[in-house]
Amino acid sequence: ALITNLPNNFEFLIKVPYVLTENITVIYKDDTTNEILERQVLSGQPDTSSQYSTKNTITKYLAKNYLLVSDPTNQQTLSFDNTEDPDDQTYVVHFKHQFEEINNSKSIKETINYIHDNGKKAAPSYTNSIQFVQSGEVDLVTNIRKIKDWIPSTSSFSTVKSPLINGYTADHKQIDQQFITPNSKDLVFNVVYTAEPVQPTKPVEPTKPVQPTKPDNPTNPVHPTKPEQHTKPVEPTKQGH
Repeated sequence: ALITNLPNNFEFLIKVPYVLTENITVIYKDDTTNEILERQVLSGQPDTSSQYSTKNTITKYLAKNYLLVSDPTNQQTLSFDNTEDPDDQTYVVHFKHQFEEINNSKSIKETINYIHDNGKKAAPSYTNSIQFVQSGEVDLVTNIRKIKDWIPSTSSFSTVKSPLINGYTADHKQIDQQFITPNSKDLVFNVVYTAEPVQPTKPVEPTKPVQPTKPDNPTNPVHPTKPEQHTKPVEPTKQGH
């Protein structure tokens, strides 16, 4: 507007003051999620100090369980350069999340008790257990847990035959194979022994009586011999007087 009001024959000089402004951009990046955590843009004259370092910001993220991967500034105070390219100073500070391993374990137990029907122990109890393990990790920045499935040492308890006890009968000849899952409870079985009834002894068959021998027919009685006739006694002779 000023020039258009001047006479055509005038020559004039216009001085425009010019000061270059340099820029520094600091980017804080999360390499785990590939996201930008924050961006710091600094402006100032060439060859001057920005009075800024990455130290405080790095300390803030370390307190939130980030791990520092790299910092090209090495936490030194940044200075503006003088290349007349105002946007050629860009620094990227890299972080990643800190993770903590998860190692869980649990066991499921099988117990078989051998008892008499009166409650007394009939034989030592049988015990066995199956171990389950589980692995995973927790993101200490987000507190998100990633856990894998439980893995058992074996998928089932084997068949267990009940011990034989002389004179007793068990109500279970065996405890069958038991399949379990990580949510299964401990297994407890009771095998009850009952005394076997005593079989009466078989009576001894009596011996067949011996038939008596048939008596011999009696012999005819012997007739007594006829007594001899006694001789007539001799009359005594008379004595002479």
